[in-house]
Amino acid sequence: YMYEGTQTGRYSSYGLQIHNMKKSDATSVKAEALAIKTRIDALEPQSRCLMNSEAVSEQMKALGEGVRHMIRAPGSQRFLVSDMSSIEPRITLALTGDPKLHEVIVGGHDVYKVFAAAFFHVPEDQVSKDQRSYVKPLVLGFNYGGGIQAATKVSKEIGPEEAKAAVRAYRALYPVVAGAWQGLDDLLRDRVTGAYGVEFPAPLKLPVTLCLKPWLGDKAALIARLPSGREIVYREFRNSEQGYGYVYTSREGKVASLYGSKLFNNIVQGIAYDLLAFSLNELERLPGVNTVMHVHDEVVCEVHTDEVFEHALEVADIMCLNPSWATGIRREASISVTKRYAKL
Repeated sequence: YMYEGTQTGRYSSYGLQIHNMKKSDATSVKAEALAIKTRIDALEPQSRCLMNSEAVSEQMKALGEGVRHMIRAPGSQRFLVSDMSSIEPRITLALTGDPKLHEVIVGGHDVYKVFAAAFFHVPEDQVSKDQRSYVKPLVLGFNYGGGIQAATKVSKEIGPEEAKAAVRAYRALYPVVAGAWQGLDDLLRDRVTGAYGVEFPAPLKLPVTLCLKPWLGDKAALIARLPSGREIVYREFRNSEQGYGYVYTSREGKVASLYGSKLFNNIVQGIAYDLLAFSLNELERLPGVNTVMHVHDEVVCEVHTDEVFEHALEVADIMCLNPSWATGIRREASISVTKRYAKL
């Protein structure tokens, strides 16, 4: 894993891209192998030729969904997998206090099912697995101001009119979240361009501040200080040459745009990283629990088969434990046990 692989500091894998491995619903290696064989057998004969680049691509795509099963706990060990459930909507609630989002999360509802019910005009308890899967990437994009372009980018199946309806549905469902993006836009436009070192509280429920600091002579850096005290730094922060919004120099040295909803995204992502880092440190204190991997908001620990149930609740408790600066975040965690790293 590589720290600071992203602007927000969230971990990214380096080399083996575990974060990008596709999930499969197959519950055994045999079932996975059969599914892969079925997909490859369905290819046209000319597509099975390894000299055909398109064929290789199709075969790799078919094989790719089985790669996760190749990660296996050794000997008498088992994987204890715990995920910070719906952590981004939960952080969004703590930042905005949106009453509808509060009703959904505190009421124990599934955020994605609630939106699917509103979007497909069906009762929440009748939302299918496919409908939930369809809207999940849309919800994650809409949470950060994504519009029609974002909808069509994350879901190839959605058309322009359907995308427009989805955007309207989300913003009508959570208007206070949409107001937070605008509040950050206003702060960037009206206040942050002031004197160096002057902090301005962001219009959010958790303590987030922004200020400018000198950067390489006459250039400025925009500093977003998170509730943990960690800072996200936007180097060479300046007005956009297009006349709208702001830009900064990314870690790769490229010009990147910055606006209210993107800043909100970075704040949420940054807090999610801080929570995961806190949990990883706490897990280190547990004897008999060896954290071997983490993917997005999920940790994977190795434990002995005979101690699985003994450690399961301990791990889940830690994944729900908040540091002192995050008391307003309602965390929940899922827990599962598996021999191979797979979606159960």
